[in-house]
Amino acid sequence: MPECNSEWDISGGMTAFQVEQALKDLEAENKRASAVLVTSPTYDGICSNITEVRDLCHSYRIPVIVDEAHGGHFGFHDHLPETALEQKSRPCRILVERDRISRCLQMLQSSSPNNLLLASLDAARALLSENPNSIFTPAIDFAIKAKRDLKKISGISVLKSLELLLELSRHLPISNNRRSIAARDLRLSSR
Repeated sequence: MPECNSEWDISGGMTAFQVEQALKDLEAENKRASAVLVTSPTYDGICSNITEVRDLCHSYRIPVIVDEAHGGHFGFHDHLPETALEQKSRPCRILVERDRISRCLQMLQSSSPNNLLLASLDAARALLSENPNSIFTPAIDFAIKAKRDLKKISGISVLKSLELLLELSRHLPISNNRRSIAARDLRLSSR
């Protein structure tokens, strides 16, 4: 459903308009969506406006599931886009029965989690909570400098975030710690 930039082969974020069109198309076929799944940010760092999508879906009484796997770090720095929970304009409403969620979680969760994995996750979370600026600010500054320096190299194209946003995401945020580059103008061969 999201639009795609064919030059860069990158998907954009989902807009409420796109979701509504898909829901109306289903209704025209006498079908109804069970849920709407939004991947935000995408692998390339493009985010969707979760508030708009959620509000629309809730007006249809359809739950929204947000996959934020590529944005787990967003909540730790002010210069990164908001998480889905931070975008809420009103309290989240549960449109799925709690018992059903509990049953699904029981099938996925382990009664014997790996303690080393849990400890490393907790240590990473603590480090990010205590020192977000010392971790993310240098990385963001480096990404901005890298983009500026890469643009100076003949034959290298750097994805322009603003252009892509206007084309794909309708002014939605983009993670500013990611860079996409192309070297196709160098006409290199892998042979």
